[in-house]
Amino acid sequence: MKRIIGKIIEGNASYFRHIVKKYEKDIFYYFFRMTKNYDDSNDLSQEVFLRAYKYLSTYNDKYTFSTWLFRIAHNCLIDHWKKRNKGAISIEKLKDKYHYELTNGEKVSEKAEWNELKKQVKKAIFSLPSSFREVMILRVIEEKSYEEISDITGASMSSVKVRIHRARKAIKNILKEYYERGKK
Repeated sequence: MKRIIGKIIEGNASYFRHIVKKYEKDIFYYFFRMTKNYDDSNDLSQEVFLRAYKYLSTYNDKYTFSTWLFRIAHNCLIDHWKKRNKGAISIEKLKDKYHYELTNGEKVSEKAEWNELKKQVKKAIFSLPSSFREVMILRVIEEKSYEEISDITGASMSSVKVRIHRARKAIKNILKEYYERGKK
């Protein structure tokens, strides 16, 4: 990646396509999970790559390139929310391990139960403040480390851990209420 960045900074803009090709899907899906709007996700993705190209010379290799790029994406998302004052995510791609964490190890065997659980998790996530929603997406779906999430969001490591803990706790409480209602 250093070689590609060096070539771009030297004036060979055609190398930037390598960066776009490598990260375009990750960036697009990050936005789509947060906005649940295809057009907004495309527009925001383009904005990320425009900003990345413009500010490439400021990239500090102390961070991984993907962390730097997701930091730009995070800033674009904040700007978008300021303009639109809304946000949503899709949970269709939640992983089984996440399901396991959310249900405290309880197995859900029936497909109908799983679909209902996804609906409840979606409701729970939609009810979370955007800062909790974002860290959950970065941690669980994007599989970023706490350190990377801290770098992306600009929040301290302890703040990231607290947000993730509180978001998981809120989701577990909502699921617990759902299961208790279902048993009555």
